Amino acid sequence: MAEPDPDVLDDASCTATLDEDAETLTFEHRGWGATYEQKARSPLVVPLGAIGSVEYERKHFSSWFRVVPRGHDAWVESAHVNPHGLTCSVDPTEFADRVKAAVSRAAPADYAYLEDDELPPPPPSGWRARLAKGAARAVVDGFFNTR
Repeated sequence: MAEPDPDVLDDASCTATLDEDAETLTFEHRGWGATYEQKARSPLVVPLGAIGSVEYERKHFSSWFRVVPRGHDAWVESAHVNPHGLTCSVDPTEFADRVKAAVSRAAPADYAYLEDDELPPPPPSGWRARLAKGAARAVVDGFFNTR
């Protein structure tokens, strides 16, 4: 079996990739575990020079890793919904140390923080959306046609 890449932290719903040559950290959110905002911003490329701090916590079953952009507060919600973070089942310590070392060598850089982005509205979800979609499909298919 191939040795895992030390520059990649992978989980079921996100992959964080450190590229020291390009001086970037990329978050690719996907799957059912990622929020709409995470998927809409994916892939999220953060310049290493724009990272103010690297945070992580090793837990017994579920660990987390996140970065905080320079000059901004940490994300209020959990790392699970943070566009600059991910939860994982492996120990993120080695990856976090590699990111910290790369950040310390990177020149300061500007970064358009999340508030500057314009996201499309999220698609409707929940039971009301499913009901409306089913009713529309029934009308189109002629279900209510009394001929």
